[in-house]
Amino acid sequence: SMTKSTGGSVSGGWNLWSNGSVSTSHTFTAGTATVTVAARGSVAAGVWPTMELRVDGVVVGTRIVSATAWTNYTSAYNATAGAKTVAVHFTNDLNAPPEDRNLY
Repeated sequence: SMTKSTGGSVSGGWNLWSNGSVSTSHTFTAGTATVTVAARGSVAAGVWPTMELRVDGVVVGTRIVSATAWTNYTSAYNATAGAKTVAVHFTNDLNAPPEDRNLY
């Protein structure tokens, strides 16, 4: 049910194999909200993927995804009431065979 800019399906989720995003709409109530993203990554050139959480285009959290197993990453968001676009962006892709940095 999410909109994807790039990538492909993997067991348990989606592979952003190049810089891009997955997004969905969510209706928030006013106040502090916690957004949790289950993610994992693959390392290339000694660097893990960087994940940005954006709400209506504003970065509300940036995380280095340094786990190869699904791990929960949380960000607090001071929400106003209403529907917002929630997006996870992969921002530092690298393909240096045999290594390929991806965000899952």
